[in-house]
Amino acid sequence: MEQDFTTRPQPVGNSVRRKRLSIGFPSSADAGELRFPITPEGVERLSAMGMQILIESGAGAPIHYSDARYVEAGAMVGKRADTLMADIVVSLGALTVGDLLLLRKGAMLLSLLSQQKLSSEFVKKLLQRHVAFVALERIAYDSGQCPFADILLEVDGRAAMAVASAFLLKSGFGKGILLGGVSGVIPCEVVIIGSNVGARAAAMAAVGMGAQVKMLDNDVYGLRCASLALGPAVATSVLHPNVVDNALRSADVVISTPTSDFSEFAADQLSRAKRGVVFIDLNPLSASVFPTLRQVPLTSAGLLQEPGRGFCFRAVGNAAPRTAAMALSNTIINSFSCLEKLDGALSLIRVDAGVQSAVCTFMGKAVNAEFAQAAGVRPIDMGLLLSCS
Repeated sequence: MEQDFTTRPQPVGNSVRRKRLSIGFPSSADAGELRFPITPEGVERLSAMGMQILIESGAGAPIHYSDARYVEAGAMVGKRADTLMADIVVSLGALTVGDLLLLRKGAMLLSLLSQQKLSSEFVKKLLQRHVAFVALERIAYDSGQCPFADILLEVDGRAAMAVASAFLLKSGFGKGILLGGVSGVIPCEVVIIGSNVGARAAAMAAVGMGAQVKMLDNDVYGLRCASLALGPAVATSVLHPNVVDNALRSADVVISTPTSDFSEFAADQLSRAKRGVVFIDLNPLSASVFPTLRQVPLTSAGLLQEPGRGFCFRAVGNAAPRTAAMALSNTIINSFSCLEKLDGALSLIRVDAGVQSAVCTFMGKAVNAEFAQAAGVRPIDMGLLLSCS
């Protein structure tokens, strides 16, 4: 007996395969930034989350990781242009206007605002390409802590003491003295302005080296936290003018960290400091507290031949780029862990209030006052743009 068979269309599955999100990591070495924000271990973790990682060839050299090591971890290593065309681009160093032209329209750029030169052309290119610029150091948790800013400050604080110790010993620059002294010889005196994460990290390192440490800040609660963490080895005081003057006269190392209650050292104050004092500034370049001193990036410090007076070292985190890379890699993994559940990179901005607070440009509009001023436009309320997206 014959049977009639009727063909029916194959049912379409309900599941939709999501596009694999790409994250690009261009090198910043040409901009004088030796820290690189991702390690091979970090690549493995991000790749396991389903993300495609693009690394510029040679980018890991300053932290002593080869291209082959990144490839083994699951990254695609190629030209700079390839990394800049990713969905998300992470760069610690400043990008050029030429770099911005390679960014994918609607991409997300995570970078350090303190490293960028906000020219009108730079900001307008971001707006034209609808790039969402996110300032890494302004990303905040609900508790108010800033994970990227805090870890970078902690590395800077510890590195500052290593740099100071090296330059105190350096022939022709320092006085040829040990930071911690020896039996019968008084140790060096370290003065730290501020009581934040970086200041406490510097103080902890200095105490460990045997130095005498003074911490000055008008934030009494911050000083109390430092005292509880470090004990009586660190003398704390508010920023009274006489206290600051006396501390400068006897200091061998002066380290300034970001604090809202101190503007800058006057020229006459610095002139009373001892010869051979090592000055280190952990503040952004636009907020230096040593305006009369020559600002020297650590990457250029090896060229100095003159005695130490009159210099201020900056970007000391470059002394420990691999430590910074490992710490940043951990922070990036934690911050990006939710991306595998979201629909696209910009969804992170929509669902994370801590990231929203760090956004400077979004949907072709300037939502940050500094960026708006640079572009000559009025800032747009971020909440308004989110409600329309």
